[in-house]
Amino acid sequence: MSTLISAPLSVEDRAYIALYALQLRQASRQAILAAHGLTEADLQQHRAGWEELQAHHADRSRPLPRPE
Repeated sequence: MSTLISAPLSVEDRAYIALYALQLRQASRQAILAAHGLTEADLQQHRAGWEELQAHHADRSRPLPRPE
C-alpha cells in the first residue's frame, strides 16, 4: 500500500505539485520530496517546464474573453 500523496500521478505532475508546494513553503524541502516520492534530480528535470507554466500564467493578467 502506497503512502505517497500523489502516487498515481506521473513524475512530471508530482514534480510540478512539489515545486508549487516549495514556492508556497508548505513544508520542508525534505518533507515535500518524501510526500511526493521525488528526488532532487526529478525536480531539476521538470523545473524548466514548471517555470514555463509560471510565466504563461503570469502573462494571463487579462481575463479570458467571454463567449458572445
